[in-house]
Amino acid sequence: MAYEDNCTIQLVFAICYELWTLRNKRCFDGITLPSPEMVSQRACAAVSSFNDASNFLQNQSYLPIPMPHSAVRWLPPCPGHYKLNVDAAGPDESGSWGLAAVVQDSNGVVMTAACWYHLSLPNSDAAEGLTMLLGVKFC
Repeated sequence: MAYEDNCTIQLVFAICYELWTLRNKRCFDGITLPSPEMVSQRACAAVSSFNDASNFLQNQSYLPIPMPHSAVRWLPPCPGHYKLNVDAAGPDESGSWGLAAVVQDSNGVVMTAACWYHLSLPNSDAAEGLTMLLGVKFC
C-alpha cells in the first residue's frame, strides 16, 4: 500500500474517532460542537502525534530491561483448588484507578478474569482493599 493511502486511512479513522468522541460529549455532557475545521485540525494533530510516537519507537534500540531477581514467585494452589490474584493500578492524571482480578487453577490456567475502573479512591491501600472485595464478590 502506498504511503499516501496509509495517510488517508489514518486521517479518515482519526476524523471518525473525533466525530464519535464529540457526539458522545454532545449527548452526555451537552457541549457545543466545534467547527468542522477544528475537528479536522484535531484529527490531523492526532495522526501526527501517533506517527511521531511510532517513529520514535521504531528508532529505539530494544535492549532487555534489567530486572532485579526476586524470591517472590506466584505459587499455584493445591490441585482441585483455585487462586484469586488481585491488583490495583493508579491513580492516573484524573485520579482514576484500574482494578483487576484473575482466577487460576492449579496448573496456572486462567479460569476467569475481570477488571474495573474506579473514578476516585483516597490512596493505594483503599484501592487494593476495594480490589480484594470486588475480586471476592466476583468469585
